[in-house]
Amino acid sequence: DLCCGTGRALVQCATRLTTRVPAKRFRIFGVDLVDAFDPIPETVENVEFHIGTLPEWETDERFDLVTCVHGLHYVGDKLAALTA
Repeated sequence: DLCCGTGRALVQCATRLTTRVPAKRFRIFGVDLVDAFDPIPETVENVEFHIGTLPEWETDERFDLVTCVHGLHYVGDKLAALTA
């Protein structure tokens, strides 16, 4: 999730998914400019938070789904961020 804020929604998602899908079958990444992430409970082992700006954040990971809720309007070059 790009511009994930505190990441609370990602932790909730992982918690619910784990009741339906084995935790080893999915990983959830959150990226935000500010390091204001909620703590990840010890029972949630598949959520990672990363600090960075969207235009500069890079990863070698491949994703099946990318979300960005209430954050894309903060990005200057939206098309470049989406392409990356």
